[in-house]
Amino acid sequence: IHALIPAGDLVGLSALLEEEKSPYSAEVLEDSSVYVFKKTEVLELLRTHPDFAHQFLCKVTKAKQNAYHRNDGLLNYKVRERMARCLLELAETFGDKGE
Repeated sequence: IHALIPAGDLVGLSALLEEEKSPYSAEVLEDSSVYVFKKTEVLELLRTHPDFAHQFLCKVTKAKQNAYHRNDGLLNYKVRERMARCLLELAETFGDKGE
């Protein structure tokens, strides 16, 4: 498992900027609607809509930072701490937002 993606988030952002196909696949864990955008359509949006381009770059940057921190944690934390951090991240992303 590379990542668990919450509802409304985007996957495959960096694949839009690379020439090679992504080696990753995705699975849904519950009934979902998935929208697939053609690379040419997204690139055209990036060229013609500066606000979209800015938001896209922010998403890509955040995804890269998260991947860096995840890899850093794999290298620098003991298994017990990695598990605790993973559980905290899951609770923050998918947990009950109530009390």
